[in-house]
Amino acid sequence: MPYLHVFLILLYLFISCHLTWAAELNFSWLANSEPDVAGYRLYYGDSSRNYTDSIEIGHYPVDGRIYSTIYGLDISQTYYFAATAYSATGEESDFSNEIVQCIRCDTIEENPGPSKAMPWILLLLRDE
Repeated sequence: MPYLHVFLILLYLFISCHLTWAAELNFSWLANSEPDVAGYRLYYGDSSRNYTDSIEIGHYPVDGRIYSTIYGLDISQTYYFAATAYSATGEESDFSNEIVQCIRCDTIEENPGPSKAMPWILLLLRDE
């Protein structure tokens, strides 16, 4: 019986050591009005204007807005985000204003850029 308790304690410690906290950020912005917009790219990285990742988002506005979510972000990291629009022929717009989000902080900062920034970000923490 004591071995069962030791086993269960070790099993709990093993499982809990592999749990990590991850964040997801929800984005929304006003859809572009140009008729040739095919979609958007949401770029992000860990330093200003140095984006290491991106996601593709289709041009499917809901009530005139585009919505997207980025999953699996490290909660100990500060991220920089900017979006572009692209056409079916592959032309891509300039970057939007940059949004800075410190995952463990409650602040959102806007860095100046050539166009309008995404108006809101919702931070959700998830235990993975």
